[in-house]
Amino acid sequence: MSDLDSSPPTAAIATLESLLSGPAPDRATLQAAIAQLERQRQRGTATDLAGCWLLIWTSGNGRFPARVVQCFTPETGHFENRLETPLGWLSVRSQATYTPQQRLEFVAKQARVELGALRFGLPLGSWAKGWLQTTYLDREWHLERGDRGGLALYHRLSN
Repeated sequence: MSDLDSSPPTAAIATLESLLSGPAPDRATLQAAIAQLERQRQRGTATDLAGCWLLIWTSGNGRFPARVVQCFTPETGHFENRLETPLGWLSVRSQATYTPQQRLEFVAKQARVELGALRFGLPLGSWAKGWLQTTYLDREWHLERGDRGGLALYHRLSN
């Protein structure tokens, strides 16, 4: 792996880990931890980003209320965001490239919904292309800022 061997700030990581197991830290504490990690400028390569990540928190919604999984396969450029609920799922599949500037540029190719036996596609609107800038990446945590202004925190899923 690239620069992922450097040690992240322990207090910042502890704050993120509290999102996995207990009550969410207050917004100011979480934002301070995120800022501390982003200042490290540890962003990794496409290979470092490869795999599946569970969305934990967004700047718009706080702790995310549903299960959202983001998967990236750099060898094929396959990029998928999948929202999973007890009733079904929504999947957006894209073609993506991880640039030398640590930006995942994507073009959505397909949006599908499954609700029980009901399955159908959705039209791809103006949000069908965009980018996600990696602002911090280590073996367990991934922070990204999107072209629409949001910030998202992901935790790596085990393979």
